[in-house]
Amino acid sequence: MMNVKELRASFSKKVAESGLTAKDAELSKFTPLIAEEVRSKLKGLTLHPAAGFTLPYFDVNGKRTDFYRFRYLEQPPRNGFAALTVQKPWRYIQPAAVQPQVYFPKAIDWKSFFELPAADYWLLITEGEMKTACAAKHGLPCLGLGGVWTFKSKRNLLLPQLAELPFAERSVYTVYDSDACTNPDVLAALNAFAKELLLLGAKVFPMILPALGKNKKTGLDDFIVAKGADKFEELRRNAEPWEASRALHEMNEHVVMLHDSGDTVLELSTMQRYSTNTFKTSLYANRFWDVEIHAQGKSVKIQRKPAATEWVRWPYRAEVARAVYEPGREKFIADGLNTWRGWGLEPKKGDVTLWHDYMDFYFENAPAANRKWFTQWLAWPLIHPGDKMFSAVVAYSHTKGAGKSLLGHTMARIYGTNFSEIDEATLTGNFNEWAENKQWIMGEEISGGNKRKHSELIKNYITSVSLRLNPKYVRAYETRNCINFYFCSNHPDSFFIEDGERRYFVHELRCGRLVDRDPQFVKAYDKWYRSDAGAAALFDYLLHVDLTGFDPKAPAPETEARLDMIDAGRSELEAWVARLREDPDSVLVIAGGVVVPRSLMTLDEIFACFDPLRNKRLTPQGLGRALSATGFQMVGQLTIPLPEKLLRPKVWAVRNRERLEGMSLPQLAEIYCEEWGIQRPARAPYGSKKGGN
Repeated sequence: MMNVKELRASFSKKVAESGLTAKDAELSKFTPLIAEEVRSKLKGLTLHPAAGFTLPYFDVNGKRTDFYRFRYLEQPPRNGFAALTVQKPWRYIQPAAVQPQVYFPKAIDWKSFFELPAADYWLLITEGEMKTACAAKHGLPCLGLGGVWTFKSKRNLLLPQLAELPFAERSVYTVYDSDACTNPDVLAALNAFAKELLLLGAKVFPMILPALGKNKKTGLDDFIVAKGADKFEELRRNAEPWEASRALHEMNEHVVMLHDSGDTVLELSTMQRYSTNTFKTSLYANRFWDVEIHAQGKSVKIQRKPAATEWVRWPYRAEVARAVYEPGREKFIADGLNTWRGWGLEPKKGDVTLWHDYMDFYFENAPAANRKWFTQWLAWPLIHPGDKMFSAVVAYSHTKGAGKSLLGHTMARIYGTNFSEIDEATLTGNFNEWAENKQWIMGEEISGGNKRKHSELIKNYITSVSLRLNPKYVRAYETRNCINFYFCSNHPDSFFIEDGERRYFVHELRCGRLVDRDPQFVKAYDKWYRSDAGAAALFDYLLHVDLTGFDPKAPAPETEARLDMIDAGRSELEAWVARLREDPDSVLVIAGGVVVPRSLMTLDEIFACFDPLRNKRLTPQGLGRALSATGFQMVGQLTIPLPEKLLRPKVWAVRNRERLEGMSLPQLAEIYCEEWGIQRPARAPYGSKKGGN
């Protein structure tokens, strides 16, 4: 924490950056305080003590009011405020119990100023006390607001101090920082404030300052310090009235231009992207801008122009460097606009008895551990918004109406616009706009289709940390993959799952049709989850689930249903190889049902057991690929010299694999000869080589 000496140095530097001197700061009654003084002298800030300085407010007569703001020069401790860890550093704070006020800088005699005739003065209004004090010092009549929206009270009414000022027929210039066009919230405030001032009879001229350097935010004080008050006067005289470009200003409340996508417009109400051509010729084609055409200083006619076309090339259009999707984060992130629109509703403690009853049906005759893992899987992305889990849930039943989809529809109430329900054709189609701005996807009625072809695609969706989105009519772009998947099916072979694949938690619902089992429950649950109270209670319950032992990146637990789905999805060859691995005696059989008891066999010998009649459309090489894919391996090529010939078999371990795969080739040759009953000449060496096919 800062000491007194460090505070004074930091305070002097901050004051000087705004073009003010120690004398100016004294006139404005700016008072630096270390953390201990904040705790003892400022009633409303004892929870957040840190070094900074007070910014007291005065009324139009120069009398000090009960309102002030405090400017931090160091960050206060945030113990107990974990929810704020992803937000921007604190800069200002003010007493919560006092209504915001207008900042009247002491350098101007405001009572005399407002007594001037309307035609004799103009007025500036900007955000920030330091900027306002700088302007007033240089003779520019300027009022200050604590924030772009603080022209309103908590009741959404214009501040009384503003409403009482003589604005009729006065020219009022609202001055915004250079980055205003990159913040739709600021532009919305600009429009709202302009409309309020127009209602008071003012002539409103919004000004967005030019940036003094690349990626450098410029406020009114920055501009005056760097360029001087005279240069600002030139900007002011060339400002355009808000009313003249009203249609374009109001469009800033609906759309922004994205820089990273080149020709893409983002609609703020839906967070959907559109090409500029679609925006101009379709989406906003029915909006127009009426422009006055002047000749010899007089308005001679009104020309109607397409507002969307003019907005695209307008210098004050809303624009951001990029759009990102970051659930749980603030609206603006590092030059980007967060397209996450919040949860479907707010959590609130309530009765979740019906949820537990539903889970009793859902996990009937299933291990308790499966239910616990599934509950944690549902809870994790709510407690950790935006986290990507490397597992997906596949729920299937042989009976329709078992309640598979009901789970997804229940979660949709919590996720709101971040939830989407898709079918198999959508999931595997050429365009994937369904994945745009989504956290939770329910794949409904996945039937299997071309399971092998789509297996890698679906697995990539489940575990990839980024997505290449390819919406129709919009340039493709990269985004973070925050989607967690829940799939429903009435088919036990709906997914092709390979041996060792652990992305899927597969669960079979064995409760039968819920409406047949308990129609009263179905009716009660339907009413409960559709209500805000029921959905909010479930949200709250899931936010308090104990996540001990759950790892979102870990493989899903093994289930009996997953093993069944693996079996159901196997081809004849894959099923045979699986049985070879699990029970060799059941498949290593030759004509007449004789079991081949050997542990080392060549590929041709194994193939003779798989296809003794040689009538299948497969070669030994194809069988070899299938064996390798499931963990079998050719342990080596042996060289066994005999009197009449030289044996050079390439052998595979089909039994006792762990023991055999660790042996040397001479040892393997001994076993091979013993199993075949081969008698070798005395002291005949075993030649061998590793590898081969």
